[in-house]
Amino acid sequence: MYSFAFVPWIKAHMKHLPAEALPDAALKLELLALTIDAFQAAGYRAIGMDHFALPEDELSRAIEARTLHRNFMGYTVQSAGDMVALGISGIGDVQGAFAQNVKKLPGLRRRRCEPAASRSSAATRSTPTTGCAATSSRG
Repeated sequence: MYSFAFVPWIKAHMKHLPAEALPDAALKLELLALTIDAFQAAGYRAIGMDHFALPEDELSRAIEARTLHRNFMGYTVQSAGDMVALGISGIGDVQGAFAQNVKKLPGLRRRRCEPAASRSSAATRSTPTTGCAATSSRG
């Protein structure tokens, strides 16, 4: 479960949502309590801030074995060293340093093409499959 983040200064389409129609903090807390009760009534156990698992699930077993791990994506039974992100807005974690990819496709294409373009001053031609300029060995 996840609390809705109203961030119209980041997500322009949210400017069309009337802020007064959104639940206030007290109602959000009440909804959280109802959700927790519903999950627990269905046999799930809380394993973290907003995660639930059935007792036989590997996440529940990892709690008992004290081997449950957490990263920025959530809870996991695997200890992850480095995680490299691919794609739009992907978040990577390499030796404790977090980095997020650009959030819009044109920016991602530009970034992906920069290293190749800066390595050579050779003539370039358009590459339709990548959208990048490909270097040519012809001078």
